[in-house]
Amino acid sequence: MVYAALLMVSLLFAGTHQFQFKHHNNDELVQVLQDVNSRCPNVTRLYTLTETSVLGIPLYVIEFSTKPGHHEISK
Repeated sequence: MVYAALLMVSLLFAGTHQFQFKHHNNDELVQVLQDVNSRCPNVTRLYTLTETSVLGIPLYVIEFSTKPGHHEISK
């Protein structure tokens, strides 16, 4: 599943934006997640957890689904 998400992200950036395989800081990570969500709003949902990191930094989650935001029983 993780590999499918990574493949989707890499395909989104192919040709239009060169993704750099490096350690990204939090601001860069949030920008990538927002870019993916804006390019694929029908299959992604971006949100933050109610808890923050131990440093007080928001923890972002991106959900990939055919129905993002809706729980599907047995899936």
